[in-house]
Amino acid sequence: MTGRDPKRRAAAKATAGALESAEAASSEAPPPISDLADLRSRAEERARALAPQHPPALSPDETLQELRVHQIELEMQNEELRRAQLALEDSRARYFDLYDLAPVGYCTLDAEELILEANLTAATLLGVARGALAKQPLTRFILPADQDIYYHHRRALLATGAAQTCELRLLRPDGPPIWANLEATIAQDDKGATVSRVVVSDITARKRGEEAMRESEERYRTLFEDNHAVMLVIDPESGAIVDANPAACAWYGWSREEMLAMRIEQINVLSPAAVRAEMKSARAKRRKIFYFKHRRADGTIRDVEVFSGPIELRGTTLLCSLVYDVTGRKQA
Repeated sequence: MTGRDPKRRAAAKATAGALESAEAASSEAPPPISDLADLRSRAEERARALAPQHPPALSPDETLQELRVHQIELEMQNEELRRAQLALEDSRARYFDLYDLAPVGYCTLDAEELILEANLTAATLLGVARGALAKQPLTRFILPADQDIYYHHRRALLATGAAQTCELRLLRPDGPPIWANLEATIAQDDKGATVSRVVVSDITARKRGEEAMRESEERYRTLFEDNHAVMLVIDPESGAIVDANPAACAWYGWSREEMLAMRIEQINVLSPAAVRAEMKSARAKRRKIFYFKHRRADGTIRDVEVFSGPIELRGTTLLCSLVYDVTGRKQA
């Protein structure tokens, strides 16, 4: 391409010069015309001066080089287009992975609480096709008993503009309701309209675990509180008395508050090292039945038979001990 520029500039310069000469010649007074041949000659001269000048023709080698350069330019442009296309496809794939296949659901709601956009995870959580979510109110998928929770959540979001979180149950046409955590923020779309972005997380497993733990603790509390046997819950690491049932408080003679401030070494007459060794054996389930001497609040020492074993309470391994007074049996 650059090889043609000097020739074109030369041709343009020659054309400009010829035009200037022609204009100068036309401004001068014409010489006398002697015959028709002289008139013909002068006319041809003026025609040549006024004729447009064309750049010199290229040689075959130069023409071939020009075609090669043009072909390379086209190939480079095509390569740039291919790279741009690959980058666009890669960007779309990342968007699909990060948005559509995210582990949580994403929804965009307008001012009327209608769903403008939702990812595939949100559609899966709600149990409907993604296309069926468009222009649907989010409240349609909330359990009626939890509508007030969402109402207060939405009201706080609009009133404060700060991010809001709530837990409620979502309806599914293909199964039982699920527990979900909603995190909402206020934003603006590309046209400046106010929208809200909602992140939906499935917390059903966590809620079921909490419910199971609560039921377990209720059963434990019922069996523990209402049991007529003396029962103690002990931390095997520190020896602290974690809990004592009413029967234990009555038998030992201390209030529950006093007992929860004590350690088992203050009751068991064995040395602290011996007590820790016995608790370690009970925790490892090597032994279940122990015979100790326990001290009561009035200072008396009683022979006791203890059935002890590990229990899981609030995610911690503790020892639950049933204490039986066998002093009379020992004396007999």
